[in-house]
Amino acid sequence: MGNKESQFGTRYAVDGRDSQTLDPSLIRSFTEIRDSDTDFALDKFQIVRILSNLRQYRLLSGLYEKAIRLNGNDKFAWLQFSLSLSADRHFLRVSKILQQFISMEEEEETNQKGGADEDAIVAYMHLARIQLEHFGDCNLAESAVVKAVNLSADTWLSARCYLLLGMVNSMKARNSYFFEQKKTLTLESIKFFEKAIELDPYDDLAQFYCAMEYANSRNLDLAKECCQTALNLNMENPFAIMLMALIFTARKDFKGALQLVINALSDFPTHYGLLVLRLKLEAKYGRVEEALQTSRNLVYFWRKTRPPAECFSPEDENGAENGGEGASRIGDSTMTLSKQNYHSRDALVTPLTPLLTASIGIATPSAHLSLLANSACDAMTSFSLNDNVSAIDPSNTTQMSEFGAAPPSTDSLSNITSSSKSWISFSAFRIQADIWVELAEFFIEIDRVHDVQACVEEACAIYPHSHQALYLKGHLNLSRAEKFATKDAALSRKFREDARNCFLGALSMCAWHCPSYALLSKVYYRDGNLKMAEKMLRDSLAIDPLNFQCWHDLGKLMAEFDRNSDALEAFQTAASLVVNTPLIPFQSIPRVFGT
Repeated sequence: MGNKESQFGTRYAVDGRDSQTLDPSLIRSFTEIRDSDTDFALDKFQIVRILSNLRQYRLLSGLYEKAIRLNGNDKFAWLQFSLSLSADRHFLRVSKILQQFISMEEEEETNQKGGADEDAIVAYMHLARIQLEHFGDCNLAESAVVKAVNLSADTWLSARCYLLLGMVNSMKARNSYFFEQKKTLTLESIKFFEKAIELDPYDDLAQFYCAMEYANSRNLDLAKECCQTALNLNMENPFAIMLMALIFTARKDFKGALQLVINALSDFPTHYGLLVLRLKLEAKYGRVEEALQTSRNLVYFWRKTRPPAECFSPEDENGAENGGEGASRIGDSTMTLSKQNYHSRDALVTPLTPLLTASIGIATPSAHLSLLANSACDAMTSFSLNDNVSAIDPSNTTQMSEFGAAPPSTDSLSNITSSSKSWISFSAFRIQADIWVELAEFFIEIDRVHDVQACVEEACAIYPHSHQALYLKGHLNLSRAEKFATKDAALSRKFREDARNCFLGALSMCAWHCPSYALLSKVYYRDGNLKMAEKMLRDSLAIDPLNFQCWHDLGKLMAEFDRNSDALEAFQTAASLVVNTPLIPFQSIPRVFGT
């Protein structure tokens, strides 16, 4: 043991540049350790610290795999194995490893008839996060986090469990097809966030997500109060700053919002959401050209993210089939770097931290996965709309099944299973896709279609299951159709047909995507099919009756039908909603984000 420890210790340079790379002979010595070396104690293995500090999670996962081979009942090794795989973005295998770990915990609990330890709670939380964030399976995430809540009663992890439970309900509310169900789930999520705040008043994430729910329900006073508390606890959360700026825009304080965003960008100069918000705010003051000079590359934001190929490797498929004893068959490829990563210094030092590991209290050997330091709102009443809403009843709508849409599922990729490679390669894109849509639509509004046309085509090619990309493609076609309406009727009709196909395709992927309904209504209106145009607007309002633009468009349509009373009520409703509508929808802020 001593010889091997000293062997690894002498191969690690601690000074300057050399400390950022691994000696190839060290890696070779590490990978050649024999399973028969049973006296090779994990807690004295210096390579763990080295790999953690250098963020070499693939080699680290190989180390824990060897530990499991030596002692398959070592629960600590199983848990750390899952965390290191998660940091290396092998999420399918992480899910199987965590399920194996949980089954071991449950078996031990049954035999000993005692309470579960903290490791089991952490495993449930981590499994819920993986399902929620990377696979979009809110049902499985809810099942895991409910078990974590039950096990964590009267423990320090209880607050984090309630935070996760609130996030699950928040995501389910966002993906709900019916507004009443959305309203109920939002109230539930606020209740859980408030419970998390009660258990841990210094949890800035609980305050932030609670503010998000109040903002989405247009209760801006409580949203501002919770958001300010979150910022007081943690000024390093750029999404909280973005939320506060959006609250300012909802109050029509564009000057204050712009100043807040500019100050935030001095600390977070590359934050995508803040950059897009600044662009739209500066456009309010007529400084469009100046802003566009520095924002053209923002529409290609995915080029700066990790390549999709790195999010899913061939060994994921094998590992997904082997959760328990399969750890010994996961493959030696987890212990070696690929040629591309091995020769790239950036690959050696680029963090691959799971997006919410630190946020839910999961401690790992790496400093980059360390636990963040943890730092009563009234019941929500702002969901009640103006009484005028009831005058135009949108409840007579039908679901999109008649157009070939899938029934509502738990996330935007309703046609992709949780074990799909497409989901994993898409997860990094979808986090900021809604903000990207806002930026692309801004370019379309100012007649700069040529600046976004190529990027939309590229996004559709790379992420064919993205309803946002398909929606933007339809928006571009509709814009062309309107441009040629007076010049070439046949060409305009062809563009409208292409736009309709794109919008219907987007709705088949995400049946609750209101912007697709709204623009599909415009297509039917241009085709002279006013009944279908009205139906699309009512379908959109059945999902989100807080959208003032849809009420305004419905009012204009009612006026064409000479239903002046209904038109007046729709216009009044739109006027009552526009005063609390932000410049960018609150929903565009991701529910999960990096540390």
